[in-house]
Amino acid sequence: MKTVLVLTDFSKGSRVAAEVAIQMAAKLNANILLFNSYKVMPLFPSVEVTTWTMQHYALLMQTSKGNLNIEAERLNTLIADLPADFRKPELTCMSESGSLAENVRALVRAKDITMVVMGGRKEINANVVSGSDINAVLNKINCPTLIIPETQTATDIKRIVFATDLTGSSLYAINWLTKFSVIYKMLIHVRHVPKAVLAGDFEEEDDISECMTAIGKLNSTNISFQYIRGNDVARELGTFNKITQEDILAIVHKKHSFIWRLFHANASEGLASHNKTPILIIPESK
Repeated sequence: MKTVLVLTDFSKGSRVAAEVAIQMAAKLNANILLFNSYKVMPLFPSVEVTTWTMQHYALLMQTSKGNLNIEAERLNTLIADLPADFRKPELTCMSESGSLAENVRALVRAKDITMVVMGGRKEINANVVSGSDINAVLNKINCPTLIIPETQTATDIKRIVFATDLTGSSLYAINWLTKFSVIYKMLIHVRHVPKAVLAGDFEEEDDISECMTAIGKLNSTNISFQYIRGNDVARELGTFNKITQEDILAIVHKKHSFIWRLFHANASEGLASHNKTPILIIPESK
């Protein structure tokens, strides 16, 4: 059975993300695994670390499981209140000590995880992929990851903007998004963000041509396409997205690509419009 993995640290942001995940799991015909990772005793504690004992470790585990039970009770109430025509996902809980990123990687490998959902800060801005936990998780897994801002309220997804340089890695993302759009009956706005080059890049042109051909073969009326041009690409993209009012912004996780650096840049003010928009980060391939 497909599973939506929901990461929680019991913060407000995590609770909001879990609420969104319920709606998504219901439409994706998937169950929910609510997971909390808690810190462990240092492997080689110094002499000064005398207060960290096995009792403390047991307390951490007990606290994690207790908080999971409280959150699960809240979420199960929301699941029970889903409309009658919605499939009600089954909710299970799990906690584990150690690194969040390593724990998530193990879960993705061991279970049929269709998507990871996690909460972001109060406002998701240009630094969204700079958070240590988020970045660590993205670097360890090969699974679509949805980051939900704390301010998220609506769960009805109608429009998704896919910002891409249309190189080869975009093909998997476009196919994945197309299948996703069928479930949600949503529109996909593909926004080509070209790399700044001094001379023609024939290999890149071939990649773009291949992607455009693939989009054409999908024969979908739910996909639109537009070039984003201008000296300030981030600002142009932000302006367009204000007009289209996207419900999700999607990008490919490719650390050395132009588009990934654009979203990772600290100085990029043009993406400030995304501070209330969930961001879907898709791997280069499955």
